[in-house]
Parts: sequence; C-alpha cells; structure tokens
Amino acid sequence: MDRYELKVTIGEIDTLVRKRKFAQAAEIADTVDWRKVKNVRVLCTVSDIYKINRRYEDSKRVLEMAYARNPRGRQIIFSLCELELKLNNYIRALQLYNNFVNVAPRDPDRFVLQYKLYKAQDVNVNERIAVLEELNKEDYREKYSEIGRAVQQECRD
Repeated sequence: MDRYELKVTIGEIDTLVRKRKFAQAAEIADTVDWRKVKNVRVLCTVSDIYKINRRYEDSKRVLEMAYARNPRGRQIIFSLCELELKLNNYIRALQLYNNFVNVAPRDPDRFVLQYKLYKAQDVNVNERIAVLEELNKEDYREKYSEIGRAVQQECRD
C-alpha cells in the first residue's frame, strides 16, 4: 500500500468512526500494515476501534506500536495498562502503571489505574476504598465516588 492509498484508507476509517460504524472500521483496519504508520494519533484511533470491537489483542498490538513511537505518552500508557488488565497480564500492567507514575507523577489518573489494578487482583476492599478517597481528594469524579460508596456499602452488608 503506497502513501496515497494509506491516506485514503485512513480517511475511510475516520469517516466510519464519525458515523460510529466501528465494525466496518475494524474490517478496513485489518487491511493495513500498521507497522508502516508513524502517526501516533492514527495508531491510537485504530487501537480504540479494535478495543470497541472487543479485539483486545489487536488493540494491544497496535497500541504497542504507538507506545514504541511515543513512550512518554500518558494516554498511551494508560490505555495500554487497561488493555493488559483486560488480558489478565498483571505484571505487565503493573510495569505500565509504574511507568505512568514516572511520566506523570501528579496526574490523578494514577489513582484510577491503581484502583483498577487492585480490583483486578482482588486486593483488600479497604485498600481499594483508600485509593478512591485519594482520587476524590485530588480530582473528584462522580463515577469513582459512586463506586467507592458501593464498595463501602458492600463491606457493611
């Protein structure tokens, strides 16, 4: 596939994503050798398309390419950590979490990743609640506040 064909194909994928036709976008994405694409944004978009279609291994493969091109990208690291958790690769997820903390030590999303790691590994409920409380202190998010309340209620019952 030459540059022009690649540009047209990426345009088709973008159009399908805007129309929320993710299955069709994934089919077109399957025809591209993503190793030749240098644009990190495009790689992340394709990874998201695969993730939406629950093709986690494909999503991870493409996101790893984006990570190789931008190893300090917070969102890339965050998404890759989430994918590793979905694939039950806890050691790799922990490595990515540590990388995220090194790259963005003040980013409140570190608590989101920590909570997801704890949850995936069935860490003590009190420790999970403590992480959510830290998140709420730094950056209140209704979703995680509700999760924290539900977990606390579970402990009481």
